[in-house]
Amino acid sequence: MIVLIAWRNILANKRRALLTIILTIFTTTFLVFGISWNVGSHDKMIRDAVQVYSGYLQIIGKDYHDNPDYDHLIYNLNEVKRIIKSQKEIDHYSARFETFALFSGVIESAGGMLIGIESETEQYVSRIMKSVNEGEYLTDSSMPYAIIGKDLAKKLKVKIGDKVTYISTAIDYSMAADNLVIKGIYETGSEFDGLAMFVSKKYTDEMFLAENVATQLVLLPNEVYRDKKLPELMASISSKLDNKRNEVISWETTLESMVQGIKIDEVFGNISLIILVSVIFFVIMIFSLISIIQRTKEIGVLRAIGTKPSQIFFMLVGEAIILGLIGIIIGGLIGSALAYHFHIHPLRIHVSADMMEQYKQYGMIDFSFPSAFNLIDILNMCALIFVMNILSVLYPIYKVNKYKPIEAINYV
Repeated sequence: MIVLIAWRNILANKRRALLTIILTIFTTTFLVFGISWNVGSHDKMIRDAVQVYSGYLQIIGKDYHDNPDYDHLIYNLNEVKRIIKSQKEIDHYSARFETFALFSGVIESAGGMLIGIESETEQYVSRIMKSVNEGEYLTDSSMPYAIIGKDLAKKLKVKIGDKVTYISTAIDYSMAADNLVIKGIYETGSEFDGLAMFVSKKYTDEMFLAENVATQLVLLPNEVYRDKKLPELMASISSKLDNKRNEVISWETTLESMVQGIKIDEVFGNISLIILVSVIFFVIMIFSLISIIQRTKEIGVLRAIGTKPSQIFFMLVGEAIILGLIGIIIGGLIGSALAYHFHIHPLRIHVSADMMEQYKQYGMIDFSFPSAFNLIDILNMCALIFVMNILSVLYPIYKVNKYKPIEAINYV
């Protein structure tokens, strides 16, 4: 009966009902799309940084992350590979050998990293192969061929077919030096472009005495394990390793500076969200207050003919529920449609070269910003707006219910 009366009241004042629905649609659409875009941008930043080079998971020598030297390498690589091969949660894995080197072209010199990779498997755990835009990618051979970052090639003033001399140290601390022929130039859009030169790991095995040795084994988990189940997978792998010799770390450790940046951004984002939700709540409440106060005479008449304050309460709350549901459903559908559209077709922003250079350190390869399309998050936002709609009418109802019938009828 109360619901029927509430519905009749809504139809009796279509203008007021329409304004309430429009306000709810706007706030729901804005909140759903805003949160989806914020989450999607963060996810994209993480995905870009992880896929450039670091990978989602790495197995390293014990304490290598804190002490990246030859005393903390993986010296049991074949054993570790056998363990990982039996992990059904891991799609691909690839070993690397990293060392610092001094590179010299014909004219210029520069310090950087010489990285030995398993070319056939590296293509699955990083974007290095896809980033080669000049020349050819590496093959798994012991030939002294290399691919070089675009920015490093500019520093050394070398091109495809040129030779680069390097000087470094083998794992027995003897000198390692050779001439490398540039076979390809890559461009990831990250800081690696000005830092790293890649060779085949078979080559580093010979030149650096690094057979069965690696600085890290990079793992690509199944898609379902790349997010919330990553700690669970790390614990499973760690239990099978020799923990005195090896350890498992995630992208949150290898990309620590980026994680800190995202956390700071999330703090400010949460503060902004709290402010936004508070503003939306008070806007809805003020609108509800005005709407209900305008009906004081109407409510006074209902009280005068014997309607109880509790019945007035449930009638007005019923109106808020009906109007809120209509607005939230429409706003949720519009916000979801926008989130899905920009999830498939990310918004692209053109920025200056200087700004792009600043973001390279976080692994961002472009300024495209997709939104996240997550039904659970969308439903949570819709539920939040629904609760706000109900809470916003409680004070106005309490205020008008305090009047005696005669006071309400004579209210100006």
